Amino acid sequence: KMFQKDAEITHELVFKKLMEIISARGKKATDRSDQIGLLIELRGIAKTHNLGHALDCRVLFDIVGAIFDYNPNIATCMRAEMWNKCMSHVEELLKLLMEHRETLICGEHIAEESETFSGEGPFRIRGCILTLVERMDEEYIKMLQACDAHSTDYVDRLKDELRVCRIIETLQQYIEVRGTTE
Repeated sequence: KMFQKDAEITHELVFKKLMEIISARGKKATDRSDQIGLLIELRGIAKTHNLGHALDCRVLFDIVGAIFDYNPNIATCMRAEMWNKCMSHVEELLKLLMEHRETLICGEHIAEESETFSGEGPFRIRGCILTLVERMDEEYIKMLQACDAHSTDYVDRLKDELRVCRIIETLQQYIEVRGTTE
């Protein structure tokens, strides 16, 4: 339903659809939940058509960004359901970056026009994993602060600490191997 029935799914077509979806980001009429769903669906289509890890990485950056945008009020914390989605996608993104660290070059300094997703690597992708993990960590602290310290919610959030620490350690390994925060 995202593409025409007879359309040939290419890197360019998927990237164009990605830009269409994220261009609605932040607009009043945009349903944030639908936007996350569309991005996840687009990622599935790209994977089904074997469009490569570079495009997968870019879509993952946008999924995590959309999850952070889900809650419009920065003073309140994320819902537990969104938090779990966020951690899962950050873990997938880090795993992808670690597995393909020789061919994926990511950074905020990369202009959208110079991104590359097809052909021979190295692939250039706009996005900073360090910023995403820092934001995830800030969200985790905000979630702990919002819970009553004597509630089961607080205990449930404390259980996430190990997972958050693992994500941070993986990020540290990635940065040490890459030799830069890009």
